[in-house]
Amino acid sequence: MANVWTKFRDLLPSRAQLTGKVLTVHSDGTSTVELPDGSNLRVTGDSVAVDGWVLVEGNRIIGEVPDLPTYDADV
Repeated sequence: MANVWTKFRDLLPSRAQLTGKVLTVHSDGTSTVELPDGSNLRVTGDSVAVDGWVLVEGNRIIGEVPDLPTYDADV
């Protein structure tokens, strides 16, 4: 029987995944993405149009994600 912790760790992504909104698509194959905290990243990939939401992993766009509402709650 495999170690439960090892099985759990294998489910996690190897790199952090971030979501953000595309601000600019550049001619060199990169895009500027605004993260929810307001910071900007220049990432590899130009497959998503301006104002589209993307999933970024390891400084590259890995796909488009839907624009869903978000809510903050204080507990």
